[in-house]
Amino acid sequence: MSVEPVEPAARYSDGYVIDVPYLPGFYPFLSPAYLGTVAAFNGVAPISCQDPFAYLELGCGFGDTLLTLAAANPGSRFTGVDINPVHTAAMRDRVARCGLGNVRVVESGFDALPGALPPQQFITMHGVFSWVAEHVREQILTVARDLLAPGGLLLVSYNALPGWAPLLPVRQLIRELAEAETGDSRRRVEAALGIVREMRAAGAPLFTQNPQAASMLDDLGSHDAAYLAHEFLNDNWTACAFPDVASRFAAAGLEYVGSLPLFHNLPAFWPGPPLLRFIPEADRVTMEARCDTLMNQSFRWDVYGRSPHRFATAADRLAATGGWGVRLLEPGLSLPWSTTVAGREITVDGPPHDRIGSLVRGRSPTLADLVAELDETNTEASAGRILDEIDVAVALGLLRLDARPLAAVEPLRARSLEVPDAFNRDVLARLSGGVKEVTLASRRSGTGHGVRVLSALVLACLLDDPSADMESEAFVRAVEERVRRRGPPLAVRSTGKPITDPDERLAAVRAICQDVVRIVLPELVQLGIVVPH
Repeated sequence: MSVEPVEPAARYSDGYVIDVPYLPGFYPFLSPAYLGTVAAFNGVAPISCQDPFAYLELGCGFGDTLLTLAAANPGSRFTGVDINPVHTAAMRDRVARCGLGNVRVVESGFDALPGALPPQQFITMHGVFSWVAEHVREQILTVARDLLAPGGLLLVSYNALPGWAPLLPVRQLIRELAEAETGDSRRRVEAALGIVREMRAAGAPLFTQNPQAASMLDDLGSHDAAYLAHEFLNDNWTACAFPDVASRFAAAGLEYVGSLPLFHNLPAFWPGPPLLRFIPEADRVTMEARCDTLMNQSFRWDVYGRSPHRFATAADRLAATGGWGVRLLEPGLSLPWSTTVAGREITVDGPPHDRIGSLVRGRSPTLADLVAELDETNTEASAGRILDEIDVAVALGLLRLDARPLAAVEPLRARSLEVPDAFNRDVLARLSGGVKEVTLASRRSGTGHGVRVLSALVLACLLDDPSADMESEAFVRAVEERVRRRGPPLAVRSTGKPITDPDERLAAVRAICQDVVRIVLPELVQLGIVVPH
């Protein structure tokens, strides 16, 4: 079959790839909950999500993040802006299906936003700043200057130097090869990558002498071609140095607040004790720049604020955030507990985190109540030290912070279960075999909650029969049939080998249903995503 050439004018809009839609997906770092936590970690008062707020996402793609947050915060206003009509049409269709009356979809460049937009408490952009032309970056800075409200927070992600420096020749090579190919951007980038892999196999020193480039080429095999087209084929792709980005936002009237992931804000973990002595005692931007160099940083998620109010004391912080809820990452989690940060395994065990864990197990106290329970001396210094210890547990992922305390997780005794939110019902009704996880909106936490697609398929069957016994043979067979029709194919977890024997498939599905009843559903009830009757 012949493939007609796709003219550049049809492939790009202002140098940005538009002939291939971007991948859908929920990005938790764009949520007000994460942005507020970054602010609090760095001594800055976060926006209260208990009050209505305005949220603007620039370059929102298919709107998975924006629409999930809108469903989770129905009292607030959300505006999504994107230049690709495929994206905006899909968003409008989903807004109508789910009855999201608090969402506005704008199909335009960043220089043509509606004049009636009010000051925004949150402005976010992911997959934009590094991928657009210089004059579009200027438009972004104008939007930040004109629309971010006092005390508001802005998140910008971008490909960063120095980590991208060894990869720039590979990116340029892929782009040059793709320009010689025909077809849409997806087909062109796939053809280019095939040639680059042949070059590596032939022993090109570009890869033998540049291990980071070889590693990147290996990693690209796990990515969808649509993502690769956007990453490699945009005309104006740029890797940015943090001091330059910070300087530009400072000129727009914004101050650097902090970064994501959360452990980036704690020098003990990023860059870690062996490198701390090389970090200069200077302003925050200078310190961050040195850390980027030492850690070979290749991607940043930075948070900026307009006229941020900075805490003077621990009491100030508790006055602003003391009503937040604190809970364990998983209800049954116990110490010792390990995670990996910057390539180092870190184990949490012993005091003070054993006591913190015991006080939140089975409950979700407010941050203020937890500090009071841990504060034996009732002094300002003690409260500050305890907040630092809680910050460590949150940054590592042992604890979660929510906009408000959640009810305790309890065993399910209800005869009927309901998914009340139309947005979540729509997600469950449209599951496909091509995804590994879906995100459901929680009005209690104000953000999205990830659920593995096999668990989501069980919930989808529950929508058909809310009173079903989820461990009965009839229900298990209904789930097995849905999995068979929609995927993903069942496989042995340890080997990845597909399960083809009917009895083994039923046994695997039965185990999935049991896990949903025992582990998944109680948390979904706690989050208000599922409601028992």
